[in-house]
Amino acid sequence: MFNSLRRLFSNQTALLALFLSILTLVTFFLSYTTEELFKIVWSDAQGYYQYLPGLFIDHDLKNLVYGARLENGNMLNIFHIGVAILQLPFFFLADLLAGPLGYKTDGYSPIYMYSLGVGAAVYLGLGVYFLQQFLLRYFSLGTVVTTVLILFFGTNLYYYSSIEVGMSHVYSFFLFSAFALLSQRFFDVQSYPRAAIIGLLAGLIIVIRPNNGIFVLLLIFFGLSSFKEILPRFKWWLTNYRFVLVMFLTGGFICFLQMWYWHHVSDKWIMFSYGQLGQQFFWTKALMGKVLFSPQNGLLVYAPVLLFALIGLIWGSIKKQKGFFLYFLIWVGAWYIFSSWWCWWFGGAYGHRAFIEYFVVMAPGLAWFIERISRKKWALIPWSLVVLVLLFVSVRMSFIYYSPWDGPEWGWDDYMLKLGESFFVEPIER
Repeated sequence: MFNSLRRLFSNQTALLALFLSILTLVTFFLSYTTEELFKIVWSDAQGYYQYLPGLFIDHDLKNLVYGARLENGNMLNIFHIGVAILQLPFFFLADLLAGPLGYKTDGYSPIYMYSLGVGAAVYLGLGVYFLQQFLLRYFSLGTVVTTVLILFFGTNLYYYSSIEVGMSHVYSFFLFSAFALLSQRFFDVQSYPRAAIIGLLAGLIIVIRPNNGIFVLLLIFFGLSSFKEILPRFKWWLTNYRFVLVMFLTGGFICFLQMWYWHHVSDKWIMFSYGQLGQQFFWTKALMGKVLFSPQNGLLVYAPVLLFALIGLIWGSIKKQKGFFLYFLIWVGAWYIFSSWWCWWFGGAYGHRAFIEYFVVMAPGLAWFIERISRKKWALIPWSLVVLVLLFVSVRMSFIYYSPWDGPEWGWDDYMLKLGESFFVEPIER
């Protein structure tokens, strides 16, 4: 045991992951009184979570409380099952402890909500650790640690891993980090167990948010630096088709669980569940500029440090840095998808939450930028001061955020008011 602890505290990446995990957990417990815990599972978060009490406590998945009523009278949960699968171990632990500790075993009493906070902190820590291991192949430890700290404190990753812990993003961040690391290591050494785990991760990514399936491109084209390498990579996959079959079997099993639920409530194996409420994509009317620059959750408005990551991705792509064009392509694909969604700002949120998991492909760009600017002594100090200010504002806004900062009435004057509150210039308004 002491040897394990010694190894942990000598491993800086594990130590940073542990620190951020503990910080999110402390923030979570300080953010909610017992009377406020019900706020954790409302709206989307309720949709993700309700599978668990519905299946294991009520034993009824046809009458979940939040969803769309079908013609056959059943209630369809429009949200997918992936988050519930990852929440399952912590739900079971809460269910085991609820009775002995005097809580109701109804799936919604305080201990179940506490379990969601613990689960989010664990997945955040694992995601941070896996991302660091992925980046260490290409960058120094100092650069990797700096990159992770900037992404955590300079974006809404901190908020969605410590306060709105029922949302999907910290879970997807964990899955994306694990998938990136295993993809990297799969091309070092191929094995059937590794292929099976990659398939499971891909399946979970898809059954949390199906459009996130574009992230699988990272595995298919991992490490390519030019278009000339695409055809040889396809030939490689055909030659190693047995690994592909294993990935399809394990990933397909996860996807089948989602399909089984759809069939259970609707008699249909394939559904676009969001369409039941009239929600859709407008592929020819993508509002890509607004997604980045609108006061309604614009990505670079609420997380301007990500501009350095995008500069790094583009810069690295021009310099033919291995894999950078693929990272940028995946990010652009996600940007276009989010911009085409009917609710391009993704509702009441702090910042554009849909990009959180894609910080994994933005991280190499940020690390690349950090290494380059570190070589320019005249630019390093002013850049560092700017970043510290941006981190301060991001953390402050995380704590003053009170939903919703969106809607047709929310404009630049509202954003500037919140910016003033961040610097203690304006009194905080709720």
